[in-house]
Amino acid sequence: MEPWPWTGVLETIAKHYDLEPTGGLFGLETFARIFDTIDADRGGSVDMGEMYEALQDAGMDITEEESTLCLVSSTRMVTKPLSLGHFT
Repeated sequence: MEPWPWTGVLETIAKHYDLEPTGGLFGLETFARIFDTIDADRGGSVDMGEMYEALQDAGMDITEEESTLCLVSSTRMVTKPLSLGHFT
C-alpha cells in the first residue's frame, strides 16, 4: 500500500490545471508539465509551500502538515525541495 494516494493526487492536479496526459498520466512528459505548473517561482524545484498551494488550488481538502508528509514521502527529505531530477 502506498503511503500517499499519488494516482488521485496527480489526476486531481492535472484536471485542475487542464493538463491532458501525454504518454499516460504517469508518463515523464505529463509529470514534467505538472511539475512545471506547480513550480510557482520557476526555481526548478517544488518546495513545501508550492506543494500545499497546488493541492489546495486543485480543491484537495488537505492541511499544511499533510502536504508536508506528501512531499516528504516522495523525496524522503525534509529540508530539501523536490526537483524534477528526483524522477529522471
